[in-house]
Amino acid sequence: MLQNIYKFSKENQYNQAVFFLGYAHRKTMEKKILEHESKDDIKVNWSFYN
Repeated sequence: MLQNIYKFSKENQYNQAVFFLGYAHRKTMEKKILEHESKDDIKVNWSFYN
């Protein structure tokens, strides 16, 4: 899923988007986002809400 988001972000422009994620997956996804951002030149402004 994360790879698809970054691929879409490279190919398309948008102002806002929503990605619904179950709470149990939150920590894993945050870790993968940090890993991906260190490798890729595109930056997505992620906001996590409780």
